[in-house]
Amino acid sequence: MYITQEQLDGFDTYKYNSVDDSPLSKYVFHPFWNKFMLLVPPRIAPNTLTVLGFLFSISQFLLLTHFDPVFQASTSQRTAGGIEGIGHVPKWVWIYCAVAQFLAHTLDGVDGKQARKTGCTGPLGELMDHGIDAWSCCLILTSLFSVIGYSPNGQMSDGITMVDMFVLLWTLFLIFYAAHWEKFVTGVLYLPWTYDAGMFALSLLYLATAFIGSNWWTAPIIGSITTVKVLRFGCFFLLLQGLFSCFYKVYVCYSNGNTDRSLKEIILPIFTMGSFLLVSILWVFFGPTVQSINTGHPRAVFLCIGTVFANITTRLIICQMSHTKPAPVINPLMAVFTVFYVLDKFVIHHPYISTILWPVCTVIVVVLHLHYAGIVAVTLAKKFDRFVFSITKRSECGYQRLSNQEIN
Repeated sequence: MYITQEQLDGFDTYKYNSVDDSPLSKYVFHPFWNKFMLLVPPRIAPNTLTVLGFLFSISQFLLLTHFDPVFQASTSQRTAGGIEGIGHVPKWVWIYCAVAQFLAHTLDGVDGKQARKTGCTGPLGELMDHGIDAWSCCLILTSLFSVIGYSPNGQMSDGITMVDMFVLLWTLFLIFYAAHWEKFVTGVLYLPWTYDAGMFALSLLYLATAFIGSNWWTAPIIGSITTVKVLRFGCFFLLLQGLFSCFYKVYVCYSNGNTDRSLKEIILPIFTMGSFLLVSILWVFFGPTVQSINTGHPRAVFLCIGTVFANITTRLIICQMSHTKPAPVINPLMAVFTVFYVLDKFVIHHPYISTILWPVCTVIVVVLHLHYAGIVAVTLAKKFDRFVFSITKRSECGYQRLSNQEIN
């Protein structure tokens, strides 16, 4: 339903190729993950570990959505001395977030090792891993916003604005997307050094927030320079550095004739993501209400945009793994997103209805993406004679081995 016959055939020749030369990953995390593997039962499917790690990220997002829906908890602590009230987050929630973040990162690291141990390596596991990572970008960063806090007056002495959150979210999206676009062209996924360090740092941030509060975010480091300012400009630097690196490697690869991708194929994924970025900017900043991100449902805005981003990225990953042309140009979930923007901007002119369009759109795109992910996972599991969440082969359970033509 979502995978073409050409893509199914293309998965037959796929081989994973990545470069991870991070010293932290090599000398700290991989040895720890090898020890952690001793706790994982041999009958647990690697995809189960992948999804379990994702559920930890979801639980963080849902908990903080309940206790801190509009990112005011940390700001209230700084301005009101931590008095319990609107937006107050209990200490146990921050501790849970620290543990959940650590376990999510750990399970993301051991699922591949479990796949090799159980003989379940293959394209399905990699696709689920990277596809879930694309969706986790939104959940993880949105949870971090609760630690920093929202500044309604635009002063970084209090926190960050919703505009800052939107820009930081898209910064992470573009860095993640650029890495997979680079692999789409060059065939090699270069894992950034900052990934493992960033995931571990998040756990420490949650613990620090639980025991010493969040005042240190806005406390001066040198002169008027605060941690919030360092975060803002540091993210911009990483974006520019990451994009420059990806574009340079793609340019060298294409110029030297080391890729069989045409120029049109190389540019098309940029056009798809660029179009979605443009529509999201138009709805958030030029909708019927000025900066609709501030009108009561910021988490719905971030989740909606993050879900569409995950769908676009997953489709690109499938094209890369199957070595097929990128399609479609206009992502189906982006089309739904655009329809809601048009309704809000040009058809519906009622303030209350406008405030509920974002949550409704979010629910629809989440359901559509879950349906897409489920169908893709089951289809690939059938192709490789597997179950999605079992190490037992389908043929060992009496199911007939299907050909590529029979799967769809």
